[in-house]
Amino acid sequence: MDEDNAVIRRTRTVRVTVSAGIAGATVIGLGAGVLPWWQVLALALPAAGLAGWTGSRIGRIDGIRAARLEPGERVIGTCAVRPPYTEHTPPSPHEGAQHHLRVTPRGVEMWERAELLWKHP
Repeated sequence: MDEDNAVIRRTRTVRVTVSAGIAGATVIGLGAGVLPWWQVLALALPAAGLAGWTGSRIGRIDGIRAARLEPGERVIGTCAVRPPYTEHTPPSPHEGAQHHLRVTPRGVEMWERAELLWKHP
């Protein structure tokens, strides 16, 4: 269980860092020659914070999925799929796709966000 938490924490940290860095750098790059430094900073910090929060949410789900892999198992491919039914409330844009089909050398897995629905060898 401790290894699972380490995987989830590491995945969240990477997602937060990358998302916040890209968002902050984009805002700084776009506003550097046009706006004063304090206005660029005032725009870059909230953008980086929002991107970091979004990255943390998505990183948590990716970490939970990565923790479910058996030793030596790797992900061959993954794709977002539509469920066979219509949902009452669609997912928020920051949550990404709701259902994912993931293929590993040992089988196929169907995920709904962070919950494993089924696994077939």
